[in-house]
Amino acid sequence: MHSRRLARRLTKESAETLAFVRAAFRQVLSRDVSSEELVICTGFLEKREAAYRQAKTPRPSADLVKAAAAPSVDPRVHARENLVHSLFNHHDFVTIK
Repeated sequence: MHSRRLARRLTKESAETLAFVRAAFRQVLSRDVSSEELVICTGFLEKREAAYRQAKTPRPSADLVKAAAAPSVDPRVHARENLVHSLFNHHDFVTIK
């Protein structure tokens, strides 16, 4: 749920894909994205968005939408939610040094 909220907020602040990825890395991992990571992340977003557009996922219940617990029905935002969720599971985020 936190990844969905953060992705939605960052989407409002950074509509363009590259800006979104940069902002997500700064927010979640407290560092800049490398050029290799940027290529991987933009490719991931393109593929996930295309998959969600093709799947035509049904609308979630109003209660889930209101609580921000449901994935976005917008394929672009849904893909971004997935990316932020992945960053929350990145070893740079979860490793205690």
